[in-house]
Amino acid sequence: MFSSSFYPNFSSLLARYATAAVCFVALSSTATALASSTIYVSAGIGSGGSGISPYYSFFQNSDLTGALDIATGGEDSLLTSETYTFVKDSTSHPFYISDQGYNAMSSIFNINIDGDGSYTSGIRGGESLTLSFNNFNVESDTLSYYCSAHSNMLGSFNVAVPEPSSFATILGLLGLSMVLMRRKIRD
Repeated sequence: MFSSSFYPNFSSLLARYATAAVCFVALSSTATALASSTIYVSAGIGSGGSGISPYYSFFQNSDLTGALDIATGGEDSLLTSETYTFVKDSTSHPFYISDQGYNAMSSIFNINIDGDGSYTSGIRGGESLTLSFNNFNVESDTLSYYCSAHSNMLGSFNVAVPEPSSFATILGLLGLSMVLMRRKIRD
């Protein structure tokens, strides 16, 4: 059914397709999206009472390496299609998240927050909370983070919707490669 000459061509076509798909994904805007689903939270430079933002720093690793720039204006974003767990590194400056502002209960229609702490007490050293998105509108809603003990320690996250065009393009390339492979088999 298959000739032996088919296999080298199949491998070559597959290799070309895989390279093109990887390059496309790497260059798409979702490449700047946050890769890690666990985010470690540490008090930032403004947490000592200086009043300077950022009040918290965010990291990919528990040893506070791999800085994430997910605050408003940063290069990284939280994606509405993902779930994130935030882990606090120390007991100072209890950390929490809300889509309704400082010390306000979040709207269950926009986001879900599960885990330790609450919107009035935050999470402290070793505690965590898990954030997932429901109907969060990146155009009109704001996802804030804050210190539940200090009202001036307030900031917001970059939140983005993953681009469906990226997924559609990848699926289109897969379909095209199948057509080319079938055509090659017939020849």
